[in-house]
Amino acid sequence: MCRWLLRRASPRDVGLLFEQLQIDLAGNDPRVGQYMLDCNNPQTLCFLIDCYPVLQRIFSRYQRTDSLRVLDIGPAFGASAGLLSQMHRSDFLGPKLCVDALDIVDSRRRLIEMAHPHVNFIHESIDALPENMSWDVVYCSNAIEHIDDPRQFIRAVLKHTRGYAVFLAPYMEQYPLSLDHRGQISEETFAGFAVDSFHTFDSAAWPATAAGVLRKQLCAVLRAEPGTSDSDRAVQVAAHWDRWQSQQQSNSNVKMTDWGDHPEVLRLIAEKFFGDRETSLMDFLKAVVGSSGGHALSLCCGDGAFEKSLIQHDVFRSIEGVDLAAARVEAASASARECPGRLSFRVDDVESADFGAGRFDTVIAKSSLHHLSRLEEIFEAIARCLKPGGRLVTIDFFGPSRYQWTDRQLLEINRFLDEEVPERFRRRADGSLYRATRPTVDEMIAFDPSEAIRSGDLYALLAERFEFERDVPLGGTLLSLILHGEIVNNFDPSDSEGNAVIRKAFDLEHRLIDQGALGSDFRLIVARPRPRPAIQV
Repeated sequence: MCRWLLRRASPRDVGLLFEQLQIDLAGNDPRVGQYMLDCNNPQTLCFLIDCYPVLQRIFSRYQRTDSLRVLDIGPAFGASAGLLSQMHRSDFLGPKLCVDALDIVDSRRRLIEMAHPHVNFIHESIDALPENMSWDVVYCSNAIEHIDDPRQFIRAVLKHTRGYAVFLAPYMEQYPLSLDHRGQISEETFAGFAVDSFHTFDSAAWPATAAGVLRKQLCAVLRAEPGTSDSDRAVQVAAHWDRWQSQQQSNSNVKMTDWGDHPEVLRLIAEKFFGDRETSLMDFLKAVVGSSGGHALSLCCGDGAFEKSLIQHDVFRSIEGVDLAAARVEAASASARECPGRLSFRVDDVESADFGAGRFDTVIAKSSLHHLSRLEEIFEAIARCLKPGGRLVTIDFFGPSRYQWTDRQLLEINRFLDEEVPERFRRRADGSLYRATRPTVDEMIAFDPSEAIRSGDLYALLAERFEFERDVPLGGTLLSLILHGEIVNNFDPSDSEGNAVIRKAFDLEHRLIDQGALGSDFRLIVARPRPRPAIQV
């Protein structure tokens, strides 16, 4: 039929005929079809463009040769489902997608089947689907704000999700709400579910306000996994760190646990960022914080060793530490007896704890923020508990979420290991030679459900909510993996050859960071809360 048409009409005429067919199939009233082409499809595609980087990060967690099933809920006239099916009809851009579109409105079936033949249309409510139907990724663009009970809707979606559910919606929409919108959608809407990430951004998909301000969209990614609630994950995380504390106490011959423990690394960081090789981190922090250090709160304090050192160096007058793991807090409390009246520790979940208002001069977050999923709420709590002029001091991991190392990162690390590191430094306890690899997301969650859960979002969210006074790119993008795990203890601090290898890796790492070829996975940031801008409509 198509060849017959092309022999008798120009390609442009055939295209116009195809467009007219879409208008006719969109509804009995041609104005519906015109609205589809002029307004709905452009907006639907703009939503997908906004969200596509998030979808790509999800797809990258699968093998490129995988074939994934994707469900688009509330597809309107099918534009986003159709585009996804075209973009991923092969594995050129990632896994091949088999795209289904679910809608309670059946009148658009013929249009979607004609305009997007690779999309399978399903006329049904999410609540009425058979229990055995599930998808690797569920994409729900700007539908949840139309639902009377959004949390019940989320639960229904997750019942049919075996990988990830992506919800896109207007962020904290101001009243009066748009036509047919039932309520505001925010991070709180998804509290208690297994949040993989939150993203907020300005979107051109909505008409700008009279002042020309673009409206914000929220993209929430939830993970379907056993025990997905925040409380279940907290139990698992606490158990992991209790075990870790027990292992550390029973294995006292291990001198270093990671790259940041090695004296040569600390000297190189001091030389580059603190003025000279002999300036310690404590000296630097004392100079930065000065007399304003006062009373501090430490998030995810662990065994309290860092907090004890801060007190012993008089960086702060006193510190309250909070951690989820009882065994770690017990160790911290025992150590606190050496600093009577200045250190106190308690067991609590940082993600849900109440830190009060205006209580602290400083909030310390050392290697803690990258373990937290509810970052937006945590940042609000930090800002609230600080006194006027108070600061956040964080030393943390800002690299890829769930340790999904970049290809360039792994290339540089393994090339350096092969070319610059003698075998005696790379030898594992089992005799094998170490090489850096990218763990799967499932492996990461099995190891520690909190590890790097949203680390890839951390820097942008922090910059949005805090004004940086110091932003020190410590590096670690290569070195943390070159000195990974047991390997760091192969580099005896007194071994000149090992120290020379570390210096060479440090120079390479910071040269690539300065060139913009790599980011800095670890940073030291001193910041003050900034007022949250009012969301305008």
